Amino acid sequence: NPEVANQAAPAIFVPQLLFAGFFIRTEQIPDWLSWFQYICSLKYAMNLFVLTEFGSNTYDSRSPKTTAAHEMIINRNDIDRDL
Repeated sequence: NPEVANQAAPAIFVPQLLFAGFFIRTEQIPDWLSWFQYICSLKYAMNLFVLTEFGSNTYDSRSPKTTAAHEMIINRNDIDRDL
């Protein structure tokens, strides 16, 4: 039923946005809620996007200043490259 889907959508998408790191940094999430970020698929999609755009394979011939800015973006979003 489309009406039920419209009513249920915020209950699914708002936690995804909150725990993916869009509105608050993941390190600011309280410890008792931090586990929730690992079941949000949007968190993984955002990490992949950031690594694709700013990862080490994308800045071969850029300046050290740009490379430092890319590293800051990755570190600020609390992204582990090995996952």
